[in-house]
Amino acid sequence: MKKTFNRNSFNEKLIHRYILESLYFYGGSKNRKNLLPNNVNPDDFKYAVPETVTKSNYRADFELHFKNSLTIPLEVKWIASEILKKNNEHQKKYLIENNGYLIVFNNDIEASDVPFDILEIEIDIFQKWLATNIYKLSTESLVENKVLNTDKDFWLIPLRGMKNNNSAYKNYKDMIDSFNEYFWAFKNNPYTTQNLFNLKLNDEILFLFIDFPTEKHSRLGLYKGKSKKLITSRQMDIFAWSRVSVKNPYYVCLDGPQKDFFEKNNPNPKQKYVHYFDFNILENDFNDDEIITINSGEFNLDNLIRESINTGRGSLVNISHSIYNNFYSLLLSE
Repeated sequence: MKKTFNRNSFNEKLIHRYILESLYFYGGSKNRKNLLPNNVNPDDFKYAVPETVTKSNYRADFELHFKNSLTIPLEVKWIASEILKKNNEHQKKYLIENNGYLIVFNNDIEASDVPFDILEIEIDIFQKWLATNIYKLSTESLVENKVLNTDKDFWLIPLRGMKNNNSAYKNYKDMIDSFNEYFWAFKNNPYTTQNLFNLKLNDEILFLFIDFPTEKHSRLGLYKGKSKKLITSRQMDIFAWSRVSVKNPYYVCLDGPQKDFFEKNNPNPKQKYVHYFDFNILENDFNDDEIITINSGEFNLDNLIRESINTGRGSLVNISHSIYNNFYSLLLSE
């Protein structure tokens, strides 16, 4: 009896991950364009919702959302002819009825076989992505299956504004008062999503609610006035902080109490906050009793905080374990 060795080391979920990262940030706008149908503007892409359950109980691989309220279903296969199999008729029907499309590695069918677009992944770009990310992907799988306890990463979330009018600070307090399970959300932004995709279970985060009393503009400047002197430090008032541990590193939330909580003050019907993670507050660490004043250049954090505030509007900032420990010790000592 012959026993054949299975050389198929990856399943379809790997393609899903590649597409998700490519739509958000990997390979730039050209790679994103190659994965979207010709009838949409790549710059109008907002976010992708994976494995969406439809009204007919069919679980679409992705639902893509665009700025003009357009929603397009996307199905993913290794080769295009898989969509013609009898057990996939419901997928084919759904794509036809909802103007969806198919992404494959090899389009092995005729254009007349289906009335929707079929796009091909560029294999060399996929292989480069896989080679770059194989260690991270394998580590995530081992951790997810509870066979590896990897080192945690450490992060800051700097949220700017004065205490009496800081909506992030108010949202955080209201959230921990209103929910038994804690969560946070971010607006759609390539800088934000790239960092969120690197967040792992049990990573630790310091939320910092901060103000820069000497800064007059919403963006933090890189240079001082007309002198073009590089700013490496500025006064930073920390009026509240919280230390948390990541419980669920990333998900998209389009309905329910969490979505309603973050969208309650949004007059626009289009959802602003899409990307979420869940966390536990460590040792009841939410402190807003007094203001801690430091220079942002301490621990070489000014560049990271400035980038987070200017680019990601208070997104995740990855820092070393030693800086995290030293910074946390400073907060405790004040």
